[in-house]
Amino acid sequence: MRSDAFVLGAGFSIAVADPAPFPTAAQLGLDAIAMLRAIHRSPARDHSSVCDGLSCDDPQLDATGRWPTRTFEQWLSLLAEPQPWLHPQDNDRNRALFAELLSTLSACLRSSTDEALRFKAPPDWLVGLVRRWLADGTDVVTFNYDTLVEATID
Repeated sequence: MRSDAFVLGAGFSIAVADPAPFPTAAQLGLDAIAMLRAIHRSPARDHSSVCDGLSCDDPQLDATGRWPTRTFEQWLSLLAEPQPWLHPQDNDRNRALFAELLSTLSACLRSSTDEALRFKAPPDWLVGLVRRWLADGTDVVTFNYDTLVEATID
């Protein structure tokens, strides 16, 4: 019985998307925030004087317009899970912002994947590898956020 398994990391996505590098999680975060700011600041809505482009009266971003933690992924984790030091209504606001970011990130990921595959077919080595995985019933574990392998299967 065969028990091969492949674990994929960021280098895999970079190799597939080469020469157009796939965006990092931090870049995707910036792209998502930019998209939400554009929607949030639409002229059809009044804004308070305290508005960071995501939330009025309760800014989520720091003074430079970036997330308030060391990394975008840390900020997502803080928003996704109830924090014991926050009131329930504050955790609810965080969860709502997380849901908005998640939806926007999904759109950014789809766009990045489409862009990575738009002008070229998947590399021959990837097509061969995916065919082999499918034929052998290989387990594939990925820590990547893109769907480049799935797009190759499609």
